[in-house]
Amino acid sequence: MEASESHMAIDPSNVFFPFFKAEALMFLGAEEDAMQMLESVDPLYSDNWFYLRESSKLYFNLGQYDKSKIQLEKILSQFSDYPPILMWLNAVYSQMDGGSKDTNSYLGQLFEEYNKGASGSPAWFLALFYCTQENYDKTFEWLQKSCERHEVEMTWLREEPLLAPLRDSTSL
Repeated sequence: MEASESHMAIDPSNVFFPFFKAEALMFLGAEEDAMQMLESVDPLYSDNWFYLRESSKLYFNLGQYDKSKIQLEKILSQFSDYPPILMWLNAVYSQMDGGSKDTNSYLGQLFEEYNKGASGSPAWFLALFYCTQENYDKTFEWLQKSCERHEVEMTWLREEPLLAPLRDSTSL
C-alpha cells in the first residue's frame, strides 16, 4: 500500500498506481476505501482506456453497478476497441436489466471470439457470466476451456471475487 502511495506522489499521471491501490484495498476487505480511491481519481482518468476498463470491473466487484455502467458507457463511447471483458459486462448488465435478447447477442459475441481463438480470454469471461447466473456446471465447463487455451485471466483463478461461491465448495 505504501509503495502505491509513494509512486502516486512521484507520478500522479500514472493510471496504474491508484487503480492497483483501489484493487488492493478491495482484496483487503476495505471496500469503502477502495470506492473512495476510485471516486477520487475517476475525473483524472475519464479518457484512459485501461482505467475505464478496469474500474468498470472493479466497481462491479464492489457491487457499485451504476458506477460500473457509467465507466462502461464512457469506454464504449470513446473507444472502438471492444475486448471480451466489455462483452461480458454488457451481457451481465443486459441480463440484470431483463434484456434476454441483448444478453444473447453479447454472449454470441463472446462465443464468436472464443471460436475464432481470439485473445482477451473469452472463455474466462463466459465462465464469469455463468457464475453470476449461478450456473456452476457451465462455469466449470468454460473455466476448463479457458485453462486449455491458457487464457491469461486464468492467473486470477484463486482470487477472482466472482468465483468465490465455487471456492466454498471446491478446491479452486
